[in-house]
Amino acid sequence: MILDSRQALVVSEIAKFCLVLKDKQDLDELFTLLKRNIGITGLAIIWQDSFSYTGEFKQYTYNVPKIWVDYYQTNQLLAIDPIFSYSAQLQNPIHWQTAYRLASRYKNLDLNFVGASRDFGLYDGVAYTSISPELGSMVCASAYFDTDNPSPQQLAMLNDILPYLVDSFNPLRISHNEEYTTMERDILKYASAGKSNWEISRILSAKSEQVVKRALSSIYEKLGVVNRTQACVLAEKLRII
Repeated sequence: MILDSRQALVVSEIAKFCLVLKDKQDLDELFTLLKRNIGITGLAIIWQDSFSYTGEFKQYTYNVPKIWVDYYQTNQLLAIDPIFSYSAQLQNPIHWQTAYRLASRYKNLDLNFVGASRDFGLYDGVAYTSISPELGSMVCASAYFDTDNPSPQQLAMLNDILPYLVDSFNPLRISHNEEYTTMERDILKYASAGKSNWEISRILSAKSEQVVKRALSSIYEKLGVVNRTQACVLAEKLRII
C-alpha cells in the first residue's frame, strides 16, 4: 500500500515522536496523535522482563475496556492469542485478520477468543511484537479499531509506526526516569567498548577496580538487569550512552 504525501508525512512525524519517548506523559500524547491522525479506537502495550507465554505481563492500555484487560490477564489469553502469537513469531507488524486466517489455516484458532474480543468492541487492528534475544524481554504494541473495515491506508500507517513505538519503548524509561552520574555514563561507555574494570579504573583515574564494580552494581539496579552485557545493551537502547 502506497501512502499519499499527507499520510506519509503523518507517519514520519509520529515515528519521530516515538523515537524521543521519555515518560508516561509522552505515551499519553502518542495515543492522542494516533487517534486523531489515524483514527484508532484503542492501544495496548504489554511487556515482560522475561518472556513467557504463560507468565504475567505489565501493560499500558488506552481506551481498552478494563473488563477485557482483566479477563485477558486472569485467563492467560496471551498463550492462545493468535494476534500476539504470530506477531511474536514473525516479529513484523501483522494485521489482526491475517493472524486469524493463519491460525484458522493451521487449525489453532480459538473461536471463543475471537468472539470474546469482538464482544468487547475489539474488531480489527495491527500488532507488532519484539523479543530481545540479549535481554530475554518482550514488548508488544497492538492498536485496534471498533469496526471490521479500517481502510488499507490506516492499516499501512500502523504497520509503519508500531515498530518505531515498540523499538523505542522501554518500561524502565516510561515508568521512571533514573538519573545517571557522569561517572556511571562513562563506565557504561567504556564497558560497551569492551574495556575491563581495571582498564576503566585507569582511564577514569578511579582509585581502584572496586570503585568501578560498585558503580556497575548501582547501574544494574537502576536498569533492572543482572550483568554487564544486559546493562550495555539496554543503555544503548535507552540512549544513556
